[in-house]
Amino acid sequence: MDYKFLIYTSYSYAVPIGRPLELEILKRGYQVRWFSYIPETKTHLPEGSQLLNTIQEVVDYDPDIILSVTDYVPDFLSGLKVQVFHGFNPAKRGDDDHFNIRGFYDLYCTQGPSTTGKFLEKQKEDPHFEVV
Repeated sequence: MDYKFLIYTSYSYAVPIGRPLELEILKRGYQVRWFSYIPETKTHLPEGSQLLNTIQEVVDYDPDIILSVTDYVPDFLSGLKVQVFHGFNPAKRGDDDHFNIRGFYDLYCTQGPSTTGKFLEKQKEDPHFEVV
């Protein structure tokens, strides 16, 4: 199967998180596109990466899998939705908002034990998603 991936970002800090994912997806022979709704972030995408400029272009692309490096992803987009975490401190906001289950994601890929445990606890309460 020829999977179509979308790397969905907001801020430019997501680019170095998404780039290794993009390279691995391409290495495996799948399609990958980027989307950000923040114009400044679009200027930081790696040369040669394929950018979708509008949400309509994302809808038309019809991704199979969305790798999201942000807290939200539109629920009307097609595909399995994966929230990809990074190594930044989740307490940076001064609250426990990092661990809110908003119903957008099918899979949470955490950065390690400091967050995996909390998400596994949340999964017991609301088992509609997986945690890795």
